[in-house]
Amino acid sequence: MHRTVSLQDHPKFGRSVESDFERLKVLIEDNPRLTTCELSAMLGCNQSTIDRDLHQMGTVNKLGTWVPHELSTDNMQQRVIICNFLLSKHDRYRFLQQIVTRDEKWVLYVNHTRKRQWINPEDMPEPESKNDLHPKKVMLSIWWDFQSVIYYELFPPNTTIDSQLYCTQPENLKVALKTKRPERRKVRLLHDNARPHTSKVTRNKLEQLDWELIPHPPYSPDLAPSDYHLFRSLRNHLL
Repeated sequence: MHRTVSLQDHPKFGRSVESDFERLKVLIEDNPRLTTCELSAMLGCNQSTIDRDLHQMGTVNKLGTWVPHELSTDNMQQRVIICNFLLSKHDRYRFLQQIVTRDEKWVLYVNHTRKRQWINPEDMPEPESKNDLHPKKVMLSIWWDFQSVIYYELFPPNTTIDSQLYCTQPENLKVALKTKRPERRKVRLLHDNARPHTSKVTRNKLEQLDWELIPHPPYSPDLAPSDYHLFRSLRNHLL
Protein backbone atom coordinates (compact mmCIF):
# COMPACT_ATOMS: atom_id res chain seq x y z
CA MET A 1 0.00 0.00 0.00
CA HIS A 2 1.32 3.39 -0.96
CA ARG A 3 1.74 5.79 1.94
CA THR A 4 2.46 9.47 1.69
CA VAL A 5 5.14 10.95 3.88
CA SER A 6 4.37 14.54 2.89
CA LEU A 7 3.67 17.00 5.70
CA GLN A 8 1.37 19.07 3.47
CA ASP A 9 -2.39 19.14 4.19
CA HIS A 10 -4.48 17.14 1.77
CA PRO A 11 -8.11 17.88 0.91
CA LYS A 12 -10.58 15.95 3.09
CA PHE A 13 -14.10 14.83 2.40
CA GLY A 14 -17.11 15.54 4.63
CA ARG A 15 -18.11 18.61 6.56
CA SER A 16 -15.58 20.89 8.15
CA VAL A 17 -14.90 20.75 11.86
CA GLU A 18 -14.44 24.52 11.90
CA SER A 19 -17.19 27.12 11.50
CA ASP A 20 -17.27 30.79 10.61
CA PHE A 21 -17.68 32.12 14.16
CA GLU A 22 -18.63 35.67 13.17
CA ARG A 23 -21.13 34.53 10.54
CA LEU A 24 -22.69 32.17 13.09
CA LYS A 25 -23.21 35.12 15.45
CA VAL A 26 -24.88 37.11 12.69
CA LEU A 27 -27.17 34.22 11.76
CA ILE A 28 -28.52 33.64 15.27
CA GLU A 29 -28.90 37.37 15.89
CA ASP A 30 -31.03 37.62 12.74
CA ASN A 31 -33.03 34.47 13.53
CA PRO A 32 -32.54 32.95 17.01
CA ARG A 33 -35.01 30.14 16.14
CA LEU A 34 -32.59 28.41 13.74
CA THR A 35 -31.77 24.84 14.79
CA THR A 36 -28.23 23.48 15.00
CA CYS A 37 -29.08 21.23 12.05
CA GLU A 38 -30.09 24.23 9.94
CA LEU A 39 -27.01 26.20 11.02
CA SER A 40 -24.81 23.23 10.19
CA ALA A 41 -26.19 23.10 6.65
CA MET A 42 -25.88 26.86 6.17
CA LEU A 43 -22.27 27.01 7.38
CA GLY A 44 -21.15 23.68 5.92
CA CYS A 45 -19.72 22.28 9.15
CA ASN A 46 -20.49 19.56 11.67
CA GLN A 47 -23.47 19.93 13.99
CA SER A 48 -21.21 19.22 16.97
CA THR A 49 -19.08 22.19 15.88
CA ILE A 50 -22.16 24.42 15.94
CA ASP A 51 -23.00 23.15 19.44
CA ARG A 52 -19.47 23.91 20.63
CA ASP A 53 -19.40 27.43 19.15
CA LEU A 54 -22.84 28.32 20.51
CA HIS A 55 -21.67 27.18 23.94
CA GLN A 56 -18.56 29.35 23.63
CA MET A 57 -20.78 32.33 22.80
CA GLY A 58 -22.61 31.77 26.08
CA THR A 59 -25.98 31.17 24.40
CA VAL A 60 -28.58 28.70 25.68
CA ASN A 61 -31.55 27.18 23.89
CA LYS A 62 -34.89 28.10 25.52
CA LEU A 63 -38.54 27.85 24.54
CA GLY A 64 -40.59 31.04 24.55
CA THR A 65 -43.82 31.10 26.52
CA TRP A 66 -47.16 30.87 24.72
CA VAL A 67 -49.14 34.11 24.70
CA PRO A 68 -52.81 34.43 23.72
CA HIS A 69 -52.15 37.28 21.31
CA GLU A 70 -49.09 38.91 19.82
CA LEU A 71 -49.16 42.58 20.76
CA SER A 72 -48.90 45.15 18.00
CA THR A 73 -46.81 48.30 18.39
CA ASP A 74 -50.00 50.23 19.18
CA ASN A 75 -50.97 47.64 21.84
CA MET A 76 -47.56 47.99 23.47
CA GLN A 77 -47.79 51.78 23.51
CA GLN A 78 -51.22 51.57 25.13
CA ARG A 79 -49.84 49.28 27.84
CA VAL A 80 -47.06 51.74 28.65
CA ILE A 81 -49.39 54.76 28.68
CA ILE A 82 -52.02 53.07 30.87
CA CYS A 83 -49.48 51.60 33.31
CA ASN A 84 -47.74 54.97 33.73
CA PHE A 85 -51.13 56.60 34.29
CA LEU A 86 -52.06 54.09 37.00
CA LEU A 87 -48.68 54.39 38.70
CA SER A 88 -48.98 58.18 38.80
CA LYS A 89 -52.40 57.88 40.47
CA HIS A 90 -51.04 55.47 43.06
CA ASP A 91 -48.23 57.89 43.91
CA ARG A 92 -50.78 60.56 44.88
CA TYR A 93 -53.10 58.48 47.08
CA ARG A 94 -53.96 54.92 48.05
CA PHE A 95 -55.29 54.11 44.64
CA LEU A 96 -54.77 50.33 44.61
CA GLN A 97 -56.74 49.92 47.86
CA GLN A 98 -59.74 51.59 46.22
CA ILE A 99 -60.01 49.20 43.28
CA VAL A 100 -62.88 46.73 42.95
CA THR A 101 -62.09 44.11 40.34
CA ARG A 102 -64.32 41.56 38.70
CA ASP A 103 -63.81 38.40 36.65
CA GLU A 104 -65.41 35.08 35.86
CA LYS A 105 -64.18 31.50 35.83
CA TRP A 106 -65.52 28.01 35.24
CA VAL A 107 -65.44 26.05 38.51
CA LEU A 108 -65.37 22.26 38.22
CA TYR A 109 -67.28 20.08 40.65
CA VAL A 110 -64.32 17.69 40.74
CA ASN A 111 -60.74 18.90 40.25
CA HIS A 112 -58.43 16.06 39.22
CA THR A 113 -54.69 16.56 39.54
CA ARG A 114 -51.76 14.22 39.13
CA LYS A 115 -49.62 13.66 42.21
CA ARG A 116 -46.16 12.17 42.44
CA GLN A 117 -45.93 8.67 43.93
CA TRP A 118 -43.27 7.22 46.23
CA ILE A 119 -42.24 3.94 44.60
CA ASN A 120 -39.17 1.78 44.08
CA PRO A 121 -36.82 2.96 41.30
CA GLU A 122 -37.59 -0.06 39.12
CA ASP A 123 -41.39 0.24 39.50
CA MET A 124 -43.80 2.18 37.31
CA PRO A 125 -46.24 4.64 38.93
CA GLU A 126 -49.93 3.80 38.80
CA PRO A 127 -51.64 5.45 35.81
CA GLU A 128 -54.30 8.10 36.34
CA SER A 129 -57.26 8.67 34.05
CA LYS A 130 -57.78 12.05 32.41
CA ASN A 131 -60.66 14.35 33.25
CA ASP A 132 -63.97 13.94 31.50
CA LEU A 133 -64.11 15.97 28.28
CA HIS A 134 -67.37 17.55 29.50
CA PRO A 135 -67.02 17.83 33.28
CA LYS A 136 -69.78 19.16 35.48
CA LYS A 137 -69.12 22.82 36.18
CA VAL A 138 -70.63 26.20 37.04
CA MET A 139 -69.68 29.73 36.04
CA LEU A 140 -68.41 31.88 38.90
CA SER A 141 -68.72 35.65 38.61
CA ILE A 142 -66.86 37.32 41.45
CA TRP A 143 -66.24 40.89 42.65
CA TRP A 144 -63.48 41.59 45.18
CA ASP A 145 -60.99 44.14 46.48
CA PHE A 146 -57.70 44.06 48.41
CA GLN A 147 -59.51 43.00 51.60
CA SER A 148 -61.70 40.09 50.50
CA VAL A 149 -64.54 38.95 48.26
CA ILE A 150 -67.42 41.42 48.23
CA TYR A 151 -69.99 39.69 46.05
CA TYR A 152 -70.28 36.63 43.81
CA GLU A 153 -72.82 34.74 41.72
CA LEU A 154 -72.88 31.18 40.36
CA PHE A 155 -74.48 30.58 36.97
CA PRO A 156 -75.51 27.21 35.47
CA PRO A 157 -73.42 25.77 32.61
CA ASN A 158 -75.64 26.95 29.76
CA THR A 159 -75.76 30.57 30.92
CA THR A 160 -74.37 33.18 28.55
CA ILE A 161 -73.05 36.29 30.25
CA ASP A 162 -74.17 39.06 27.93
CA SER A 163 -74.51 42.79 28.55
CA GLN A 164 -78.03 42.51 29.97
CA LEU A 165 -77.05 39.89 32.53
CA TYR A 166 -73.80 41.65 33.35
CA CYS A 167 -75.60 44.91 34.12
CA THR A 168 -77.71 43.26 36.83
CA GLN A 169 -74.61 42.49 38.89
CA PRO A 170 -73.46 46.07 39.69
CA GLU A 171 -76.79 46.72 41.41
CA ASN A 172 -76.27 43.63 43.58
CA LEU A 173 -72.68 44.69 44.23
CA LYS A 174 -73.87 48.14 45.28
CA VAL A 175 -76.04 46.56 47.99
CA ALA A 176 -73.16 44.33 49.14
CA LEU A 177 -70.82 47.33 49.34
CA LYS A 178 -73.15 49.16 51.72
CA THR A 179 -72.99 46.17 54.07
CA LYS A 180 -69.34 45.10 53.74
CA ARG A 181 -67.63 48.40 52.85
CA PRO A 182 -69.79 51.16 54.37
CA GLU A 183 -66.79 53.50 54.45
CA ARG A 184 -66.22 53.27 50.69
CA ARG A 185 -67.34 56.45 48.95
CA LYS A 186 -66.04 55.76 45.45
CA VAL A 187 -66.00 52.61 43.32
CA ARG A 188 -63.09 52.30 40.91
CA LEU A 189 -63.86 49.28 38.76
CA LEU A 190 -61.23 47.18 37.00
CA HIS A 191 -62.39 44.54 34.52
CA ASP A 192 -61.06 43.23 31.22
CA ASN A 193 -62.15 44.15 27.71
CA ALA A 194 -64.61 41.31 27.10
CA ARG A 195 -67.52 42.38 24.91
CA PRO A 196 -70.17 42.43 27.70
CA HIS A 197 -67.87 44.72 29.71
CA THR A 198 -67.30 47.26 26.95
CA SER A 199 -70.76 47.42 25.35
CA LYS A 200 -72.73 50.65 25.26
CA VAL A 201 -75.33 49.19 27.63
CA THR A 202 -72.65 48.42 30.23
CA ARG A 203 -70.95 51.81 29.87
CA ASN A 204 -74.28 53.58 30.36
CA LYS A 205 -74.97 51.51 33.48
CA LEU A 206 -71.61 52.36 35.04
CA GLU A 207 -72.16 56.05 34.27
CA GLN A 208 -75.53 55.91 36.05
CA LEU A 209 -73.83 54.45 39.12
CA ASP A 210 -71.08 57.11 38.90
CA TRP A 211 -68.37 54.45 39.01
CA GLU A 212 -64.90 55.21 37.70
CA LEU A 213 -63.78 52.68 35.10
CA ILE A 214 -60.05 51.95 35.23
CA PRO A 215 -58.56 51.51 31.73
CA HIS A 216 -57.31 48.04 30.89
CA PRO A 217 -54.83 47.54 28.00
CA PRO A 218 -56.04 45.22 25.22
CA TYR A 219 -54.83 41.61 25.24
CA SER A 220 -53.28 41.94 28.70
CA PRO A 221 -54.41 39.03 30.89
CA ASP A 222 -51.19 39.44 32.90
CA LEU A 223 -52.64 42.69 34.30
CA ALA A 224 -55.83 41.00 35.55
CA PRO A 225 -55.48 40.56 39.35
CA SER A 226 -57.97 37.68 39.58
CA ASP A 227 -55.85 35.30 37.51
CA TYR A 228 -52.81 35.71 39.76
CA HIS A 229 -54.18 36.54 43.21
CA LEU A 230 -57.57 34.83 43.43
CA PHE A 231 -58.27 31.98 41.02
CA ARG A 232 -55.00 30.15 41.72
CA SER A 233 -55.68 30.18 45.47
CA LEU A 234 -59.29 29.18 44.82
CA ARG A 235 -58.21 26.21 42.72
CA ASN A 236 -55.74 25.03 45.39
CA HIS A 237 -58.46 25.32 48.02
CA LEU A 238 -60.85 23.17 45.96
CA LEU A 239 -58.38 20.33 45.39
